[in-house]
Amino acid sequence: MADREKTRAREQGALSQLGALRDHLASSNPEFAAAALVEREAEALCDRIRTDLKSHRLALKLNQQELAERVDLSQSAISKVRAAPVT
Repeated sequence: MADREKTRAREQGALSQLGALRDHLASSNPEFAAAALVEREAEALCDRIRTDLKSHRLALKLNQQELAERVDLSQSAISKVRAAPVT
């Protein structure tokens, strides 16, 4: 297995363990469960915003640089919005 594949497998395992821990904490702590729900809803909203941003940009036939210029940001900032970290 290549190093990249090993790293990806380790990351997936760690994410799975974090998910299991989150589920355990939510099952035993109502406040944690409520906070986890708010977090999931916020993540879903951010995903929709990222998707809408890209679809509107493409509908206007703009590349990231052109959009960045229109909204007075750098192309890098637009790219970072689009490629949000996976949690």
